[in-house]
Formats: sequence, structure tokens, C-alpha cells
Amino acid sequence: MSRPGPIASMSPNILRLAGPALLSAALVSAQEDEPPSRIAAASGIPLRIDIARRDLRNFLEEEKALAPYRIADDTVADLRDAFTIGSVDAPHALFWDARSCRLLGILDLDAASKQAEAASPSGAAPQAADAVGQSEDKDDGAGENEDAEPSPPPSPYLFKAAGRHPLAESPGATGEPEYFGFRLVEGRPEFLYRSGRLAVEERIWLEDGGRILRQRFALVGAPSEIHIAVPKELREVAEASVGEWKDDTLVVPNDKAEEILLSYSLFPEEIPETDEDQEPAGEDAKNETGKPNDESKKEERD
Repeated sequence: MSRPGPIASMSPNILRLAGPALLSAALVSAQEDEPPSRIAAASGIPLRIDIARRDLRNFLEEEKALAPYRIADDTVADLRDAFTIGSVDAPHALFWDARSCRLLGILDLDAASKQAEAASPSGAAPQAADAVGQSEDKDDGAGENEDAEPSPPPSPYLFKAAGRHPLAESPGATGEPEYFGFRLVEGRPEFLYRSGRLAVEERIWLEDGGRILRQRFALVGAPSEIHIAVPKELREVAEASVGEWKDDTLVVPNDKAEEILLSYSLFPEEIPETDEDQEPAGEDAKNETGKPNDESKKEERD
């Protein structure tokens, strides 16, 4: 019997950052009884995935991405039965929605948890205390900004969908995508939909302990080359198995569109500081007395 995954047990405070959970559907879990080994995660083997379907508050902001969710009175519809995808070992949750047939967001669970704690009554007191401490350190003129609104906290999302559907500029893609269903392929969710003349299979999963996001598109019988728009937030950390990049768009010949694999590094490796990056001591460097070394040596001789 499988244990409840992190998506099923995600705290209401964290879910509130993605949108309040209005309805929780059955959990579809591809995990087994034993947790995955660290070696398996580090070697690029996919993590066992938890998949839940939830109704969430719509967290999108960009107008074109919001277009499929606009209703008669020009309000924005909530996300109904959105796919929430995560793993025991992954620090991120993925959101994919059938209404717009696309990946909507990537949530940093650690950042979301910290914001949820800060927003709770127990977290409000330390924040208030910090604010008082800062005001005491300021001079008398600091009161001029007392009425200024506090800056909003940084978003816990690594990515939110923006613009039209990623395949919208592909020849043959017309109108809004039409969702047909999803299936599990080797424990990975694969979504099936049509966009005009294009029959699309889109598969997403996590690897390397949740550090790598894989996104696979398969378009069998594509009439022409395929254009996949990648958001700027992800383009800098994206690699493609086929095709050529034209700015933020991947262009793939139709004869290679049956297997398009995009890989995104969710934790870009930091470049270690080298000796060249450190400030050299130089001949004019000052010693503990605060005087240049040459001047200090002259005083010692005298």
C-alpha cells in the first residue's frame, strides 16, 4: 500500500499560496513502498511522482495566459481539477491544467512554506519586532516613510505561464487546444490534446532529486516545422534534444517532431569563486595599523 505523497499532505498554508484547495480529488500515485535511493535520484533516474487533481485559485497574472480563463463578466475562472505534480524528494510542485493544456507554474515549496509561516499569526510577531528594531536604528527623519506600503514578498514561483500556448506559433496550430486525457507512461504523466491539426503528447517529470525538469513533446505526422515558445525565466536554463533556438523559441523540423525533449535546470550550479576573483593584496595593501605596508616598514627602520 502506498504512503500519502507530499501533494496529498501539503499544508493548507502552502496550498493557499498556489490557491485555496476548494476540492481535492483522488490521488494518483506512481510511488512504491520503499523510498527511492539517493543514488537513483542523483543518477538522473526519474523520481516517483505523486499526482493530485485540485481546484485552485488562479495564480496567473499575464493577460494572454489568462485569456482561456476569462468568463462572461470578464472575471477570471479558478483552476478546476488542475494537475498538481510532485515527489517525496522534490522541492518543487508542478501545475498543469487541462483547460489551457499547458504547464502553468513551478512552485518552490521551501519558499512557499516560509511565506505561509510568515503570514500566520505566529509568524507575524517576529516580523513586527524586526520592523520596530529597524525603526529604532533610524534617525528622526525616518518617520517620513511610515505610511509607505511594504514591498511584497518575492514570489515563491520559479515560473508562471505567460503569453499564448507554447505551440501557438506552429503551422497547423489554430484555436484553443482541446484536451483529450492523460495517462501514466513509466510512472510519468503524459497529457494528450489537439491544437488545430496537431496531435500532441506532452509528458513532464522530475529527475536528479527534483533539480531537473523534463518536458517531452511528441507530434506524430506534423505538417510542418514545430515552434515551441519557452518563457524567458526558463530559456536561460533550458536545453533541447533537437532543433535550433531562435531567441526564446525552439524550431524543430517536422521529421524530428516525434521526440522533442526539453530539460530545465531548476537549480543552476553556482560558479565557484576563483583566486582571480579575489582582490589581490598588492604592494599598496594596508596592514593592521591601517597604513600602507611601505610606510609601516619605514617607521620600523627609523
